[in-house]
Amino acid sequence: MEVQHFIDSIPLSSLQKLIIILCFFFLALDGFDIAAFGFIAPALIAQWSLTPADLAPLFLSGVFGLMLGSFMFGPLSDKFGRKKIIIWSVIIFGVGTVISAFSPSLTFLIVIRFLTGLGLGGAMPNAVTITSEYCPSAKRSFLVTVMFCGYTIGAAMGGLLSGQLIQLVGWQGILIIGGVAPLLLLPFLYFFMPESIRFMVLNKYSKDQIDAIIKKMAPQGTPIPELVAAVTEKQNVSVKELFSKDYFLGTALFWCAFVMGSLIIYMISSWMPTILKNEGFDMQQASWITSAFQIGGTLGAFAYFMMDKMGHS
Repeated sequence: MEVQHFIDSIPLSSLQKLIIILCFFFLALDGFDIAAFGFIAPALIAQWSLTPADLAPLFLSGVFGLMLGSFMFGPLSDKFGRKKIIIWSVIIFGVGTVISAFSPSLTFLIVIRFLTGLGLGGAMPNAVTITSEYCPSAKRSFLVTVMFCGYTIGAAMGGLLSGQLIQLVGWQGILIIGGVAPLLLLPFLYFFMPESIRFMVLNKYSKDQIDAIIKKMAPQGTPIPELVAAVTEKQNVSVKELFSKDYFLGTALFWCAFVMGSLIIYMISSWMPTILKNEGFDMQQASWITSAFQIGGTLGAFAYFMMDKMGHS
Protein backbone atom coordinates (compact mmCIF):
# COMPACT_ATOMS: atom_id res chain seq x y z
CA MET A 1 0.00 0.00 0.00
CA GLU A 2 1.28 3.47 -0.86
CA VAL A 3 2.10 5.67 2.14
CA GLN A 4 -0.46 8.37 1.31
CA HIS A 5 -3.17 5.80 0.62
CA PHE A 6 -2.56 4.29 4.07
CA ILE A 7 -2.74 7.71 5.76
CA ASP A 8 -5.96 8.51 3.87
CA SER A 9 -7.51 5.18 4.89
CA ILE A 10 -7.31 5.66 8.67
CA PRO A 11 -8.81 8.21 11.09
CA LEU A 12 -6.57 11.04 12.23
CA SER A 13 -4.53 9.43 15.02
CA SER A 14 -3.21 10.85 18.27
CA LEU A 15 0.33 10.58 16.84
CA GLN A 16 -0.59 12.78 13.87
CA LYS A 17 -2.22 15.31 16.19
CA LEU A 18 0.90 15.30 18.36
CA ILE A 19 3.07 16.08 15.33
CA ILE A 20 0.83 19.05 14.47
CA ILE A 21 0.96 20.30 18.09
CA LEU A 22 4.76 20.00 18.35
CA CYS A 23 5.28 21.78 15.03
CA PHE A 24 2.76 24.43 16.11
CA PHE A 25 4.74 25.16 19.27
CA PHE A 26 8.19 25.38 17.76
CA LEU A 27 6.90 27.61 14.95
CA ALA A 28 5.32 29.75 17.69
CA LEU A 29 8.77 30.12 19.24
CA ASP A 30 10.12 30.92 15.77
CA GLY A 31 7.54 33.70 15.46
CA PHE A 32 8.27 34.92 19.00
CA ASP A 33 11.93 35.34 18.08
CA ILE A 34 11.16 37.38 14.96
CA ALA A 35 8.73 39.69 16.77
CA ALA A 36 10.92 40.10 19.86
CA PHE A 37 13.79 41.56 17.83
CA GLY A 38 11.54 44.33 16.58
CA PHE A 39 10.69 45.31 20.16
CA ILE A 40 14.24 45.32 21.46
CA ALA A 41 15.31 47.69 18.65
CA PRO A 42 14.40 50.92 20.54
CA ALA A 43 16.32 49.64 23.60
CA LEU A 44 19.38 48.91 21.45
CA ILE A 45 19.18 52.40 19.95
CA ALA A 46 19.11 53.94 23.43
CA GLN A 47 21.85 51.76 24.97
CA TRP A 48 24.35 51.85 22.11
CA SER A 49 23.57 55.40 20.87
CA LEU A 50 22.45 54.19 17.44
CA THR A 51 20.20 55.60 14.76
CA PRO A 52 17.37 53.54 13.26
CA ALA A 53 19.40 53.27 10.06
CA ASP A 54 22.17 51.51 12.03
CA LEU A 55 19.78 48.65 12.70
CA ALA A 56 19.13 47.89 9.02
CA PRO A 57 22.10 45.47 8.80
CA LEU A 58 20.84 43.71 11.95
CA PHE A 59 17.40 43.06 10.50
CA LEU A 60 18.82 42.14 7.10
CA SER A 61 21.30 39.67 8.60
CA GLY A 62 18.46 37.74 10.19
CA VAL A 63 16.50 37.65 6.93
CA PHE A 64 19.53 36.56 4.88
CA GLY A 65 20.31 33.88 7.47
CA LEU A 66 16.73 32.67 7.28
CA MET A 67 16.87 32.57 3.48
CA LEU A 68 20.16 30.66 3.44
CA GLY A 69 18.91 28.31 6.17
CA SER A 70 15.88 27.43 4.07
CA PHE A 71 18.11 26.67 1.08
CA MET A 72 20.52 24.60 3.17
CA PHE A 73 18.26 22.64 5.47
CA GLY A 74 15.52 21.85 2.96
CA PRO A 75 17.75 19.59 0.81
CA LEU A 76 19.56 18.28 3.91
CA SER A 77 16.27 17.02 5.32
CA ASP A 78 15.89 14.84 2.21
CA LYS A 79 19.24 13.28 3.07
CA PHE A 80 19.23 13.06 6.86
CA GLY A 81 15.54 13.17 7.72
CA ARG A 82 13.00 15.81 8.75
CA LYS A 83 13.26 15.11 12.48
CA LYS A 84 17.06 15.49 12.70
CA ILE A 85 17.04 18.77 10.78
CA ILE A 86 14.18 20.16 12.89
CA ILE A 87 16.06 19.32 16.10
CA TRP A 88 19.29 20.90 14.86
CA SER A 89 17.41 23.97 13.62
CA VAL A 90 15.87 24.45 17.06
CA ILE A 91 19.27 24.02 18.73
CA ILE A 92 20.84 26.60 16.41
CA PHE A 93 18.23 29.30 16.89
CA GLY A 94 17.78 28.57 20.60
CA VAL A 95 21.48 28.72 21.45
CA GLY A 96 22.03 31.61 19.03
CA THR A 97 19.29 33.69 20.65
CA VAL A 98 20.70 33.08 24.15
CA ILE A 99 24.18 34.13 22.97
CA SER A 100 22.62 37.24 21.40
CA ALA A 101 21.55 38.37 24.86
CA PHE A 102 25.21 38.82 25.81
CA SER A 103 26.27 40.75 22.70
CA PRO A 104 28.88 43.42 23.52
CA SER A 105 28.38 45.34 20.29
CA LEU A 106 26.11 45.75 17.29
CA THR A 107 28.63 44.02 14.99
CA PHE A 108 28.69 40.92 17.21
CA LEU A 109 24.88 40.91 17.34
CA ILE A 110 24.63 41.13 13.53
CA VAL A 111 26.87 38.07 13.12
CA ILE A 112 24.99 36.04 15.73
CA ARG A 113 21.68 37.11 14.26
CA PHE A 114 22.75 35.75 10.87
CA LEU A 115 23.69 32.40 12.42
CA THR A 116 20.43 32.33 14.37
CA GLY A 117 18.57 32.99 11.13
CA LEU A 118 20.02 29.77 9.70
CA GLY A 119 18.17 27.81 12.37
CA LEU A 120 14.98 29.80 11.91
CA GLY A 121 15.13 29.14 8.18
CA GLY A 122 15.59 25.42 8.69
CA ALA A 123 12.71 25.05 11.13
CA MET A 124 9.89 26.54 9.07
CA PRO A 125 10.00 24.50 5.81
CA ASN A 126 10.62 21.24 7.65
CA ALA A 127 7.69 21.84 9.99
CA VAL A 128 5.47 22.27 6.95
CA THR A 129 6.98 19.20 5.28
CA ILE A 130 6.65 16.72 8.13
CA THR A 131 3.13 17.93 8.97
CA SER A 132 2.08 17.67 5.33
CA GLU A 133 3.53 14.17 5.02
CA TYR A 134 1.48 12.93 7.96
CA CYS A 135 -1.80 14.59 6.95
CA PRO A 136 -4.66 12.91 5.07
CA SER A 137 -5.18 14.41 1.61
CA ALA A 138 -8.71 15.61 2.35
CA LYS A 139 -7.64 17.68 5.36
CA ARG A 140 -4.05 18.55 4.49
CA SER A 141 -4.48 22.24 3.65
CA PHE A 142 -6.54 22.94 6.76
CA LEU A 143 -4.25 21.03 9.14
CA VAL A 144 -1.05 22.55 7.74
CA THR A 145 -2.63 26.00 7.99
CA VAL A 146 -3.63 25.38 11.62
CA MET A 147 -0.08 24.24 12.38
CA PHE A 148 1.43 27.26 10.62
CA CYS A 149 -0.77 29.59 12.67
CA GLY A 150 1.69 28.81 15.46
CA TYR A 151 4.04 31.26 13.75
CA THR A 152 1.59 34.18 13.71
CA ILE A 153 0.33 33.44 17.23
CA GLY A 154 3.92 33.23 18.48
CA ALA A 155 4.74 36.52 16.76
CA ALA A 156 1.68 38.16 18.32
CA MET A 157 2.60 36.84 21.78
CA GLY A 158 6.21 37.87 21.21
CA GLY A 159 5.09 41.41 20.55
CA LEU A 160 2.73 41.56 23.52
CA LEU A 161 5.14 40.00 26.01
CA SER A 162 8.13 41.99 24.79
CA GLY A 163 6.22 45.25 25.01
CA GLN A 164 5.09 44.50 28.56
CA LEU A 165 8.28 42.92 29.92
CA ILE A 166 11.11 44.88 28.35
CA GLN A 167 10.92 47.53 31.06
CA LEU A 168 11.32 44.80 33.70
CA VAL A 169 13.91 42.44 32.22
CA GLY A 170 15.57 44.57 29.55
CA TRP A 171 16.32 43.53 25.99
CA GLN A 172 18.73 40.88 27.26
CA GLY A 173 15.97 39.23 29.28
CA ILE A 174 13.65 39.12 26.26
CA LEU A 175 16.32 37.33 24.22
CA ILE A 176 17.05 34.86 27.01
CA ILE A 177 13.36 33.97 27.20
CA GLY A 178 13.24 33.60 23.41
CA GLY A 179 16.29 31.33 23.43
CA VAL A 180 15.62 29.14 26.44
CA ALA A 181 12.01 28.33 25.45
CA PRO A 182 12.90 26.40 22.24
CA LEU A 183 15.66 24.55 24.10
CA LEU A 184 13.07 23.38 26.64
CA LEU A 185 11.01 22.03 23.74
CA LEU A 186 13.90 19.86 22.48
CA PRO A 187 13.22 16.80 24.72
CA PHE A 188 9.64 16.66 23.47
CA LEU A 189 10.78 16.83 19.84
CA TYR A 190 13.44 14.18 20.41
CA PHE A 191 11.30 11.65 22.29
CA PHE A 192 7.81 12.17 20.88
CA MET A 193 8.15 13.36 17.27
CA PRO A 194 8.61 10.47 14.81
CA GLU A 195 10.60 10.63 11.62
CA SER A 196 8.55 11.16 8.47
CA ILE A 197 7.10 7.79 7.50
CA ARG A 198 7.39 8.75 3.84
CA PHE A 199 11.10 9.50 4.33
CA MET A 200 11.54 6.15 6.10
CA VAL A 201 9.92 4.23 3.25
CA LEU A 202 11.89 6.08 0.56
CA ASN A 203 15.16 5.46 2.41
CA LYS A 204 14.39 1.79 3.09
CA TYR A 205 14.29 1.83 6.87
CA SER A 206 13.77 -1.60 8.43
CA LYS A 207 10.24 -3.01 8.41
CA ASP A 208 10.25 -3.10 12.22
CA GLN A 209 10.93 0.65 12.40
CA ILE A 210 8.19 1.45 9.90
CA ASP A 211 5.71 -0.96 11.50
CA ALA A 212 6.30 0.72 14.89
CA ILE A 213 5.03 3.99 13.40
CA ILE A 214 2.11 2.28 11.68
CA LYS A 215 0.97 0.68 14.96
CA LYS A 216 0.88 4.11 16.62
CA MET A 217 -1.28 5.49 13.81
CA ALA A 218 -3.65 2.67 12.80
CA PRO A 219 -6.70 1.77 14.91
CA GLN A 220 -6.23 -1.30 17.09
CA GLY A 221 -6.80 -4.50 15.17
CA THR A 222 -6.00 -2.98 11.78
CA PRO A 223 -3.79 -5.25 9.64
CA ILE A 224 -0.25 -3.87 9.25
CA PRO A 225 0.34 -3.19 5.56
CA GLU A 226 3.69 -3.13 3.82
CA LEU A 227 4.13 0.48 2.77
CA VAL A 228 5.72 1.53 -0.52
CA ALA A 229 6.50 4.92 -2.04
CA ALA A 230 4.33 6.30 -4.81
CA VAL A 231 5.73 5.67 -8.28
CA THR A 232 6.14 9.44 -8.81
CA GLU A 233 8.24 9.94 -5.65
CA LYS A 234 12.01 10.13 -5.73
CA GLN A 235 14.50 9.58 -2.94
CA ASN A 236 16.76 12.47 -3.99
CA VAL A 237 15.61 15.53 -5.90
CA SER A 238 18.05 18.31 -6.72
CA VAL A 239 17.19 21.98 -6.31
CA LYS A 240 17.83 22.60 -10.01
CA GLU A 241 14.80 20.43 -10.81
CA LEU A 242 12.64 23.27 -9.50
CA PHE A 243 13.86 25.29 -12.47
CA SER A 244 13.31 22.59 -15.06
CA LYS A 245 10.82 23.11 -17.87
CA ASP A 246 8.01 21.38 -15.97
CA TYR A 247 8.37 23.40 -12.75
CA PHE A 248 9.97 26.73 -13.65
CA LEU A 249 6.76 28.77 -13.99
CA GLY A 250 5.24 27.39 -10.79
CA THR A 251 8.50 27.95 -8.89
CA ALA A 252 8.74 31.56 -10.10
CA LEU A 253 5.13 32.35 -9.17
CA PHE A 254 5.42 30.76 -5.71
CA TRP A 255 8.67 32.63 -5.10
CA CYS A 256 7.09 35.96 -6.03
CA ALA A 257 4.08 35.39 -3.78
CA PHE A 258 6.19 34.20 -0.85
CA VAL A 259 8.78 36.97 -1.22
CA MET A 260 6.12 39.68 -1.26
CA GLY A 261 4.32 38.21 1.75
CA SER A 262 7.56 37.76 3.69
CA LEU A 263 8.66 41.31 2.84
CA ILE A 264 5.51 42.72 4.42
CA ILE A 265 5.74 40.48 7.50
CA TYR A 266 9.41 41.19 8.24
CA MET A 267 9.15 44.91 7.48
CA ILE A 268 6.24 45.32 9.89
CA SER A 269 7.66 43.00 12.58
CA SER A 270 11.09 44.63 12.48
CA TRP A 271 10.36 48.31 12.04
CA MET A 272 6.89 49.08 13.35
CA PRO A 273 7.83 49.19 17.08
CA THR A 274 10.63 51.69 16.34
CA ILE A 275 8.42 53.80 14.07
CA LEU A 276 5.58 53.87 16.60
CA LYS A 277 7.93 54.81 19.42
CA ASN A 278 9.30 57.69 17.32
CA GLU A 279 5.71 58.84 16.78
CA GLY A 280 5.14 59.11 20.52
CA PHE A 281 3.57 55.74 21.37
CA ASP A 282 4.87 53.89 24.41
CA MET A 283 6.04 50.28 24.05
CA GLN A 284 2.86 48.85 25.55
CA GLN A 285 0.74 50.63 22.95
CA ALA A 286 3.15 49.67 20.19
CA SER A 287 2.96 46.01 21.24
CA TRP A 288 -0.83 45.95 20.88
CA ILE A 289 -0.78 47.71 17.51
CA THR A 290 1.92 45.46 16.07
CA SER A 291 0.37 42.29 17.46
CA ALA A 292 -2.98 43.17 15.89
CA PHE A 293 -1.36 42.56 12.49
CA GLN A 294 -0.32 39.02 13.48
CA ILE A 295 -3.67 38.27 15.11
CA GLY A 296 -5.43 39.34 11.92
CA GLY A 297 -3.16 37.04 9.95
CA THR A 298 -4.07 34.13 12.22
CA LEU A 299 -7.80 34.71 11.78
CA GLY A 300 -7.45 35.17 8.03
CA ALA A 301 -5.48 31.93 7.69
CA PHE A 302 -8.48 29.87 8.77
CA ALA A 303 -10.26 30.86 5.56
CA TYR A 304 -7.84 28.55 3.78
CA PHE A 305 -9.77 25.50 4.95
CA MET A 306 -11.74 26.10 1.73
CA MET A 307 -8.65 24.98 -0.20
CA ASP A 308 -9.47 21.38 0.68
CA LYS A 309 -12.91 21.79 -0.92
CA MET A 310 -12.34 24.23 -3.76
CA GLY A 311 -8.78 23.46 -4.85
CA HIS A 312 -5.43 25.18 -4.26
CA SER A 313 -5.36 27.69 -7.12
